[in-house]
Amino acid sequence: MTDTRYLELFPVIDAAVKKYLVRAKYIKSIKLKGKDKHSILYRVEWTYEPHKASPIPEYFSASSTGRTLYLELTVPGFHSHSSPTEVSMDLEIALIRPEKVEQKIKDIAKASDSIAAKVVSDIENHVYHYANLQNKVAKLANENPELRKHLVPLLKQAAFKYDSSEPINKPVLVRNLNKIIGNVSKGFFTDEYWRGPQKVWDALNAIGVDWHITSSDYDRKNSPPQSKTWKFEVMFTNPRGKAAKLYGHLVASGAGSVADPLSRYDVVAYVS
Repeated sequence: MTDTRYLELFPVIDAAVKKYLVRAKYIKSIKLKGKDKHSILYRVEWTYEPHKASPIPEYFSASSTGRTLYLELTVPGFHSHSSPTEVSMDLEIALIRPEKVEQKIKDIAKASDSIAAKVVSDIENHVYHYANLQNKVAKLANENPELRKHLVPLLKQAAFKYDSSEPINKPVLVRNLNKIIGNVSKGFFTDEYWRGPQKVWDALNAIGVDWHITSSDYDRKNSPPQSKTWKFEVMFTNPRGKAAKLYGHLVASGAGSVADPLSRYDVVAYVS
């Protein structure tokens, strides 16, 4: 159940966002998207992404489930339900001591700098190692005719790239994306860093599609939450040369303990 009293903290949250988050090294801009009984949502534009020139839209949100106030800043390439970019505190304490809320947002802003720097480094390393691996497999296929028929299909699958300015049929794009997403999101995850969803985001980046997350929300019906849902969009150009988009849905469903359902989770993701 949502406790809407957290909306009383909006002046404090808004002032802290404008004071601290806009100063974070990798954040280009942050603007209020809206507020209602479910959440206060800011749209954040980050300045880094090695595969794209344009900024990436992400979000900072404040919400309440029961007696808990949640504050979360999504950093492209890094998602965690226990990271410094996502904190929670007792709503009663927050209402009585609003300066504690300001300090939490200050801490999130500080943590985002180091996390974003790590993400940039990790992505650059992944791209470098991925390119090296492809070269090694191609060389192996050329030097071993008996392996070529097995390796060439793998190279073709790995080499699927898409430029959003180039026309493509929607069914072709949907089929390829769902195949890739399905391959990287199999099984259960027990990490603290949303490694399951991150594998999906990395896969989308690797093939060069133009995409962004539009929302990320915890299950509001249970406390503690038993799932988290991300919605995202993939932009493309259809055969008639018009801009179009696919709508993506990713759900991490808890399979852990009663006290911490999301300590173990599986991922279901698709675009349509």
